[in-house]
Amino acid sequence: MKFIYNTLIVSCLALALSACAPQSSQGAGDVQIDSVGGQAQSEALSGTFWDWVWGTGSSAPAPQSYERPSDRPQRLCSWWCPTGYSRRDVTTGPTCEWYHIGKCVDRTSYVGESCGFAAKECVEGLECIEATPEETDLNAHPEACH
Repeated sequence: MKFIYNTLIVSCLALALSACAPQSSQGAGDVQIDSVGGQAQSEALSGTFWDWVWGTGSSAPAPQSYERPSDRPQRLCSWWCPTGYSRRDVTTGPTCEWYHIGKCVDRTSYVGESCGFAAKECVEGLECIEATPEETDLNAHPEACH
């Protein structure tokens, strides 16, 4: 019984230490960014176990702008969604690996992006209205921010 207890303690400590280790930005990660020219993993998307524990998040909040910033993808594949993103089962965006359940979708919508459902709001100053036919095809949703 003592052997099982000691093994459990050592395993927990090893897991905690590996979770607290700094994340590599050399593309060894598990993040696929939905943008042309994006790296395999972005510093803004990396974080540690302690970011999650203390609620500090692993990325900056969405900047206040009407146009989507180039360093903030709308959808991405990751086993852990960074701050400001929520896991959703969406049909648009990158094709994820088989082990990803849904995609991480930015909860902030910019000009021309889908809105009007839970966990997805327009940036301050925009409102959710009926989308144009082009936006409906692009977003697979009948409402967009304008």
